[in-house]
Parts: sequence; C-alpha cells; structure tokens
Amino acid sequence: MFIESKDFREILSRPEIRVSCSGLARIQDDQGRYVLMTNRGVLRHSNLKTLTPIGGGIMLTAEGKLFAQDAFDVKSFERDLDMRFTMPGSKAGELMTWFQSRQGREIDPLREVEEELTQEFPHLLHPEMTRGTIAQLEGFHSYIAPSPIYGALTLYLTEVSAITLPDQALTRLLEHSETADEPWIHLVTASEIKSGFTNSGIEIGRISESLIYYGHGKRRIPTR
Repeated sequence: MFIESKDFREILSRPEIRVSCSGLARIQDDQGRYVLMTNRGVLRHSNLKTLTPIGGGIMLTAEGKLFAQDAFDVKSFERDLDMRFTMPGSKAGELMTWFQSRQGREIDPLREVEEELTQEFPHLLHPEMTRGTIAQLEGFHSYIAPSPIYGALTLYLTEVSAITLPDQALTRLLEHSETADEPWIHLVTASEIKSGFTNSGIEIGRISESLIYYGHGKRRIPTR
C-alpha cells in the first residue's frame, strides 16, 4: 500500500484518526468497464447519488478485535466487529502492515458481494445466480480523505478482489444498468473513475480508485 509521505506524516502526528477498512469487488465486462453501484449509505445520509464498488466493511474476528484494541490502542468501534474505528495516528503504520497480513479478520469477499446483489434492495440477483462466482485477491490500496458521511478525516484501507460472476449474473447486471429507469448498477471506464464523475455527471466516490491503483499481490481465494 502506498500513501503520499506528506499525508502519512499528517496521520502520524494526529492524536486520533478514523479508520475504515473495506473489501471491494473488481467486476468488469468484456469491454473492460467497471461495475459500480449506488452507495446506499451516502444516499440515505445526504440524498446524493454516488457510485462506489460493490463490497463493504470488513469484519474482525472476536480474537482480531481484542488484538486490535491492544495492539493499536483502538478508542472506539463504530459497530461491533466492523473494521471502522478510531485510534492514535501514530499506530497507522503498524495497522497497515497487519491489515495486509489478513489475520484476525474476514478474508472472503463473496459474503459482501452476495449480500449487496441478492439480499439488499433492489435485490438485483437471485441467490442461485451467484453460484460458481470466482474470487481472486488482487491487492491493497490506501488513501486519506474526509468521510462523506461522518466528515472526519479517515484512513481508508481497501482490499481488492477480482470477481468473476457467472455469465447469467453479469448479463442481468448489464441489462439492469441499461434498462432501469433509475439504475443502481453503472458501467464506467477507468478514465471516468479517475475524473470522479461519469460522462453523464454522476459522482464516483474516491474509493473507486482502489479498483485501478491497488498494489499487486495476487492470490487465489477458494470459491463456493
């Protein structure tokens, strides 16, 4: 993972920093476009449409939570075992190393993919359609930015996995993006992600850059 040195120095100097760790799905069509989804959290909070990758917060194990509390002097967790918390900025380097070790936390990206596509509104896919999905760890990314919901300066750590959906599932998502009156799924290019907006003017969240700028570390993840 890479953070500009000036940004990293700023983190280290802060008595407290918010941390948000996410597992993201890099799903692409045969044209190389990236599958992004309307971010439900931002939509609920500000009623603004922002596109981000499919995926979500990584969960700690019970043992991992205890380790994080002790090793990184975590001040408070935002929700149970969710890897969103506050801690002293001086611990940032150690946290980033531990995050990449993939210990004490969830490492299966398929849970969030299936949850977002089959269980949450608007229920884009039937659960059977995701059977045979393949996941491969691609790498990690990190950056610092204010949270679009909380406003607090946040250290974002992301783990990117290449997700290969069954043909039927990917076709369904593409059809939804092209035919729905208010589509939740959008296909965007790398240049649109870099610009922060789709060609039609919809905002693309900065976390989407993780799909392009991840550090390589490919590893096959067992599939279900």
